[in-house]
Amino acid sequence: MTEETKAKIRRYNSNIAVSGRGVFAFGVWTAIKTIISVMFNITDIRNQLRDIPQEEIDNTIKLIYITMFVICLLVLLIHGYVGISAVRYGRGRRKSKKFRIGAVILVFITISFIISDIASASKAGYVQVAEFVADCTLLFMLIDMLYSMSMARLTVKREQG
Repeated sequence: MTEETKAKIRRYNSNIAVSGRGVFAFGVWTAIKTIISVMFNITDIRNQLRDIPQEEIDNTIKLIYITMFVICLLVLLIHGYVGISAVRYGRGRRKSKKFRIGAVILVFITISFIISDIASASKAGYVQVAEFVADCTLLFMLIDMLYSMSMARLTVKREQG
């Protein structure tokens, strides 16, 4: 293998690892953002439920907290699995590429969020613009990671003949 080919593979593997760290970080950010959003809007949620008895409001709030916890856990698990697996793969400590399935799922979820951000652009404030930029950044990282994996594989195949 030539030095140029080795350098390309190292660059692709570095891109995979860096993108993996970014995916993990965005998963943590999404979970934190979700928790903060629910905590700061709990008064608004209570006000919207004011027509039902207090006991049902308390049960609904508990259900909202449980749902939020489950969603945050799922976000952390998917982003964590894809991110940590990509870092290990990029460093050469992991041979399995199964995490690509999770990355592709995240691509489709992120695209749906971007479409949602664009659809709600008429009422866009600073928060919505920030979410749109964050979603686009995550999409770019996921696509870069998948592209780098493909290019590294193609580079090795070309070198081997």
